[in-house]
Amino acid sequence: MSIAAGTSIPAIFDSKTNRDILEITKGFKFQSSNASCETTCIHNILADLSVTQRVPEIKMTEKKINEICKFKQFIGPKLAVVVKNLNAELRKYRFEAREKQGASYDELMGILKDRNASYPIIGLSYEYLETEVLQVRLQVQNRDSYEQMPDHAAIVLASDDSDTVLYDPYASHSKRRKQDPLLSEGIVRRPTPRVLAYWEKALFSDWMLWIRRLTGKEPDLTTYMNGELGREF
Repeated sequence: MSIAAGTSIPAIFDSKTNRDILEITKGFKFQSSNASCETTCIHNILADLSVTQRVPEIKMTEKKINEICKFKQFIGPKLAVVVKNLNAELRKYRFEAREKQGASYDELMGILKDRNASYPIIGLSYEYLETEVLQVRLQVQNRDSYEQMPDHAAIVLASDDSDTVLYDPYASHSKRRKQDPLLSEGIVRRPTPRVLAYWEKALFSDWMLWIRRLTGKEPDLTTYMNGELGREF
């Protein structure tokens, strides 16, 4: 990840294609309701992947994604069917959605650098949303109630040992926008150890979802960790 100096909003380049993140995200959408973070992230990674892979057919409207994911207002998608139902559509064009809980940072980085794959979506604890975006502490009766708050979804665009850059579809609501203009663009840049702690603390600990082009013999996550990327499988 690198940053160009001399602009009011520093240019940040992604970990996959070395593109300016603001160019990548200029067509991304913010979430339209409190429960739509994951489906909005799916819409955004498909929109980008349809361009980078030159397969416009895989781009879907928010309405179609909501139907596929059995989305309900105030509840969100039906988590058990998201990947299965997405694949019923994506496999027509030789793409596949995948998810994993208990993933490692090395596995995340492997997907982040794989040019046949989308940017990964990760789940973050509710503490992330309060602390880094909303700056409003939830009033709960006890800590157990706090830890049962639903996870928040964001897209990882770049990461290294020091910082991780997310596209957060809820970031435009942040009260920090005047101090951090990136938030108005949906971009959240925070120290990597802090982001990984939110990832680990999520109800679905260390969960991620990504979409990948099917190219023959598909790699498992061990292959990602071994760095065997950029070749056709």
